[in-house]
Amino acid sequence: MNPAPLADPAIVAFARRILAARQSRYEEFPDVDFADAEWGILLDLFIAAEEGKNVSLSSLVISAAVPKTTALRAVNELVANGHLTREQDPRDGRRSHAFLTPKMHERLYHLVRRLMAASMPNED
Repeated sequence: MNPAPLADPAIVAFARRILAARQSRYEEFPDVDFADAEWGILLDLFIAAEEGKNVSLSSLVISAAVPKTTALRAVNELVANGHLTREQDPRDGRRSHAFLTPKMHERLYHLVRRLMAASMPNED
C-alpha cells in the first residue's frame, strides 16, 4: 500500500522532470550504462505514491530503462534493505506491486525538495 502523499504538486512535477531527464540520458547515449536503476525505481514509486497510483512490478522493470535482470535485482535489493515492499495484486495473483516504505517515501520527499530548492536561482 502506498504511503500517504507528502508533497505539493510542484515537488511532484519536479520529481517527474528529474525522471524524464534521467530517461533522456539513455536516449542520447544508448551505448553508455549509467547504472542507476535504483534511482529511477525510487523516483517512479515516489511519483506514483504522491498520485495515489499503484505500480506493477512489470511496469517498474520497464520504466527502469535497464535490462530486466538488473531491474529485478535492484528491486530485490531495495526490498531486502527495507526501502520497498512488494505485495501481490488481490485481483490478479500473477501480478505484484511495489511500494515505497513510509520512511523511504519521506526521505525521497526531503531529497526532491532539496534538489528543487537548489535548482532555483538564488535571489540574493
